[in-house]
Parts: sequence; structure tokens; C-alpha cells
Amino acid sequence: MRYGAPFEDIQALLGNVTRAYIRYTLPGKSEGLNLTNTQIAGIGGAIILIGLAVFMLKRR
Repeated sequence: MRYGAPFEDIQALLGNVTRAYIRYTLPGKSEGLNLTNTQIAGIGGAIILIGLAVFMLKRR
């Protein structure tokens, strides 16, 4: 059964069922990167360290 199915089809399918459980999942974002907070913090930390190293090298 999928979202948007006509009510009559669902009623015919579940006509004699006394108990039903509905499970659903939210669709994930397929666009862009899916990064966790830890990954974002790691990337940010790496950028800061590289920027600091470049700054120290240019000061010499």
C-alpha cells in the first residue's frame, strides 16, 4: 500500500482486519551532502588549522 492510494482500495484490502499497524519513513534528502554535526565540526576544525598554518608561514 502506498501513499495516495484510493480509500476504496484500502478499505477492500483491509476489510476484515481488526488491528493494523502503520509504519512509515520520512524520505531522506537526496540533494546535497548529508553530514553529521561531528563531520561538520571536523571539516571546520581542519579548515581552521590549515588557515592557522598558512598564517604562521606567511608571517615568517
